[in-house]
Amino acid sequence: NSLRILVADDGRGISPGNRDKVFEPFFTTRRESGGTGMGLGIAKSMLEAHGGRIALVPSAAGATFELIAPLLPSP
Repeated sequence: NSLRILVADDGRGISPGNRDKVFEPFFTTRRESGGTGMGLGIAKSMLEAHGGRIALVPSAAGATFELIAPLLPSP
């Protein structure tokens, strides 16, 4: 009854000290390069408004996010 999407990258990952903050509006570690800290907060709000969720999940390298979105019933 839901769609599960994993989005992963092969970058440096997210430090343990920042993992609890990544969904907070305006939190960014990239302000000097133009980051606003709004992207993940917006994604979380949109998914939750439709009954879904997003989470940072453990990964061996980089960062991995799990997105869950409910499927609409067939007409």
